[in-house]
Amino acid sequence: MSESGSVKGALIGAVVALVLAVGLLAPLTFEGRFEALAGWVFGPTWEERTARVSEIDCVREAGECTDDGRFTLTYRYQFEGQEYESERIAPDWLLEGFDEQWHRERQEQFADAKLHSRPVQVHINSADPDQAMLFRPAGLPAMAIAAVVGGLLLLLSVGLFLRGRKALKQLR
Repeated sequence: MSESGSVKGALIGAVVALVLAVGLLAPLTFEGRFEALAGWVFGPTWEERTARVSEIDCVREAGECTDDGRFTLTYRYQFEGQEYESERIAPDWLLEGFDEQWHRERQEQFADAKLHSRPVQVHINSADPDQAMLFRPAGLPAMAIAAVVGGLLLLLSVGLFLRGRKALKQLR
């Protein structure tokens, strides 16, 4: 390969690697995704346990249920012999991603669990059992892999760019 072909190949490789890196890393910039990933990698251990729904209601505005199906609930759970109570369904950014049908189906599911005194699954922060939620973000292992591969591609693009720049200076 000629010197100019080497420069051109390095620069094209740098652009391709950069585009792929940005494509893999961009989803982490969406609200809450990076924090969820960092929490999964570096955060506490979340243990799955059972809980009982004690209260459930629709989200109300001016005394009326909202049209979007959102709901509130309170559930009780035990952890290491102590009883706790929580209202957290999921991280806010995750809940905002669900549509009206999802909210209505979950509301029916939890209302049925309360009515028939059926247990529901809850995720409890083992380091701080006051923190619990019914739904944790899914796909975090895939996000971690994408972050690692995207980071490596970003480093590769910088390396190829520097190589191409060095070769370009030598041609002059």
